[in-house]
Amino acid sequence: MYDYITIDARNMFGVADSTDPDPNPDLLPAVGTVAFTSSLKAPTTILSTQTILSLGTVIATIDGSGTLRPPVDGQTASGFDADELRLICPNSPDLLDVGWTWTASFRPQQGQTWQAFTISGITGNPGDTVTLTTLLPTSVKPATQQIIVYDVDGFDDNNPVVPAGYRDGVDWILDPTNMTIHTSEAD
Repeated sequence: MYDYITIDARNMFGVADSTDPDPNPDLLPAVGTVAFTSSLKAPTTILSTQTILSLGTVIATIDGSGTLRPPVDGQTASGFDADELRLICPNSPDLLDVGWTWTASFRPQQGQTWQAFTISGITGNPGDTVTLTTLLPTSVKPATQQIIVYDVDGFDDNNPVVPAGYRDGVDWILDPTNMTIHTSEAD
């Protein structure tokens, strides 16, 4: 039979300080929905039963505590934790197609002001717990480049004298005789 992965996420959003005693911004549970869609464009086959498997969108909720909850279908099997969201495993050896992924689209509940966002590339091996915070894109930070300029008299391209600590292709060498800058020993 097919395998599953368990999805774990807790969601909060920050707002300006309210009437609580401290002056800090407040963290509130982010309430809303999360739609999980697969990257499969066509049905696949469950090999052990030779059954066609079509994957639909799975709509989970983010409850009043900010915790991701599975869809409520009125049915829970014995021993199944109704608080866990389980999705069909993209790397299940019992599926004809493997290596596909899930995408999660987060949407706020009406009245909440956090920005909707998407996490893609959700995958795992059978039985894995995938924590969505590990898949969030990192914040883009401005690039900082450190340039070390070495002052070398009479730099000779044919017989370069490279200062100690020089990193080839990274650091620059300044030849004050003719005011040229060399970026590697081969320049």
